[in-house]
Amino acid sequence: MMSIKFKQEHWVAMIISGFAEKKGLNIPDATDRLLNHEGMEYLEECYETLHQLSNDEVINDLIAITGENGEVS
Repeated sequence: MMSIKFKQEHWVAMIISGFAEKKGLNIPDATDRLLNHEGMEYLEECYETLHQLSNDEVINDLIAITGENGEVS
């Protein structure tokens, strides 16, 4: 049986991958942006609610939180 921590880590990895894909970034750059703009903190603190939403909803939240609404520079 999978532990809750493993499930949470797997979910976070899927969200980071989706964020990277949507923003045209590689995984390390996407992770850096999320770490530097409180995106990872948001995922950790709000996991219980967020994991019940669609991945697209969560990724759009992250785009708003990180200020990544414009083009990738």
